[in-house]
Amino acid sequence: MQRRSRNPSSRVSARDVAIRELGPRMIEGCCYEAERVDRVGSCLQQLRLAITEQLHSHLSAVIEQLQGTSRLLRGLADKSQVYLPHVMIDYLNVILPCLSRSLRDIMGYYEDKSMNKEHRWRAMYHGMSKELQGTTLPARFVMYNQFLQQLDFMLTRDPNFDVNAMEALRSRILQLREARHIDPPTPTPTDFARRNNALDFWGQETESHWAEAIFTQPFPSRREFRNRGKSDIYGPLHKMGQLPHFDNNVQILVKR
Repeated sequence: MQRRSRNPSSRVSARDVAIRELGPRMIEGCCYEAERVDRVGSCLQQLRLAITEQLHSHLSAVIEQLQGTSRLLRGLADKSQVYLPHVMIDYLNVILPCLSRSLRDIMGYYEDKSMNKEHRWRAMYHGMSKELQGTTLPARFVMYNQFLQQLDFMLTRDPNFDVNAMEALRSRILQLREARHIDPPTPTPTDFARRNNALDFWGQETESHWAEAIFTQPFPSRREFRNRGKSDIYGPLHKMGQLPHFDNNVQILVKR
């Protein structure tokens, strides 16, 4: 009887397939939206020249934030060509459709010939500021830029990355998506269950064992240890592929 040998490299996970297919599209989406941001910013600069100086403050704030949005999107696109983790795809899938809708809404107001340019700006500012409670139009792009900055921190493993801030911003963007009737994002397929929302963990009800919940949830805070110690490993140790057989009822609580 001949035994078949398995090659581990031939096994392709659902996550790898998703990254291979969606990764280039997300990078291209960053570049495309950056170009759209530049076009919208140019139009708003022309609008600023045509309205009274008393209305410049909020409009100038939006233009300034758009410049930052363009820079952050291009930076993410450049860095993602080297390495794009699948969680980045999920987060980009949250913000890019919402950002695109906001830019198209701005152009819809800008190109409305039924109003003069001053009324177009007033209608744009007040109409879009009402879409998400407590978030004006300039504050919306501040939110986008903070989210993109956290993505940059995540991608570059910057110590300034804050998972709590990321999840809070993600929640606000999802609320805006819902208010604009944008379909919720589809998560990237993975080989095992993954929950990314750390803030709502303790308020959720679960039927799983408490130990499983502890090991599968991300920590609500991230703080580096001041003094790093060493890790000790005690045998007996086994080579890869020579681990003892596990019972069929054993359940893996954490997978890294």
